[in-house]
Amino acid sequence: MTFFSVSTVLVLLLIIAPMSNFAHEIGHSVGAALIQSDRICITLGRGSQFSKWTRGRYTLIFYSTFFLGGSVSNSRERSFTSGEKILVSFCGPLMNALFATIGIMSLQWVAIPFIELFIWYNMWLAAINVIPFKIKNNQSDGYVMLSSFLEYKNNR
Repeated sequence: MTFFSVSTVLVLLLIIAPMSNFAHEIGHSVGAALIQSDRICITLGRGSQFSKWTRGRYTLIFYSTFFLGGSVSNSRERSFTSGEKILVSFCGPLMNALFATIGIMSLQWVAIPFIELFIWYNMWLAAINVIPFKIKNNQSDGYVMLSSFLEYKNNR
C-alpha cells in the first residue's frame, strides 16, 4: 500500500477519521453518562448542520464537513467536580486507545485493508489529546485534565 495514494487519503478522510473521531466523542459521552449528566450533546464536523437527532438526554448533530473533528458538551444542575471533569476528558483518548488495541489484536485474525492506518490514526488521536494545549477557545483533553487537577490542588 502506497501511503500517500489517493485511495488512502480518501479512506482516511471519509471513513477512518470520522469513525475514530466519533468513537472519541462517544468515549466522552460515556464519561458524561457515568457522572450523571442531564444533557449530553455530541457534535461532529464543522460547517452547516445537516442532521440532528435527539433521544432522551442525548443529542447528536452532524455538520457538512463531518470528518473535521467533533466535540461533546454535557450539563447538569449540580456543578461538576474536578475529578468528574478529568474522568470525562480522559474517556475520549481512552476510547481511541481501546480502538487501536482492538485494531492491533484484529491483525492476528483478519486482513482488512487500511487497518494499519486505522491503528495509527487512533494511537495519534489518543496521544495528541492527552497533551495539554489550547488554541484560541479550543482546549485539548490534556489541557482540561491538567486545569482540573490544578483547580483541585489549589482548592484543597
